[in-house]
Amino acid sequence: MITIHERRSAHRWQVKSPCQVKLEGAEAFAGCTLKDLSLKGMQLALGIRLPRDALFKLKLFCSEHCSMEVEVWVAWHRTIQEENCYGFFFSKIRDEVREKIYKFMRECYPQTMAQCLNK
Repeated sequence: MITIHERRSAHRWQVKSPCQVKLEGAEAFAGCTLKDLSLKGMQLALGIRLPRDALFKLKLFCSEHCSMEVEVWVAWHRTIQEENCYGFFFSKIRDEVREKIYKFMRECYPQTMAQCLNK
């Protein structure tokens, strides 16, 4: 049996970073925690409940120097300690967003990037 980790073709960097997210059509940003990130998707903990197997456009504000607009698919949902945790798959990701992800990781999590490069 193949595990979810074996199916992933991109390494997920563990970040656990407080962020802000705004779903398309929403009036304001909401607080969230970016738990992990890759070039294929991310895991977010949110205070709001989203439908599973749904497509969303969202803006994610990770840091003063990193924000991105992505189209995501809700792959899974779990409730962990009263938080809604979601696995998002990037259904569309532009090259500029890939660069923003790398820049965010290099600037905010250089040790994590170094560990990945040394493996």
